[in-house]
Amino acid sequence: MKAWRKAGYTVVRTAGSHGPWDIVAVRSDRPSECIQCKRVENEAIALRLIKEFKANPLLNPSGYFHQVIEVYCSATREVLRGTV
Repeated sequence: MKAWRKAGYTVVRTAGSHGPWDIVAVRSDRPSECIQCKRVENEAIALRLIKEFKANPLLNPSGYFHQVIEVYCSATREVLRGTV
């Protein structure tokens, strides 16, 4: 959430709602970002999740929003990202 705020977005955490997105980031001059967050042990799992996410997006792509998956890999301490 900090990174999205730093990029100028207004950010809302929606994880408690058990919906498809954990974070929604909105900025008036760009499409909104619907973000799903995951935490995994290694990079191979992270890359598999990103590939599955891109192959099967939760909603049809739109000019009004992007669908993003951010996967924190604890082995490398990196956040990997995929966007639809």
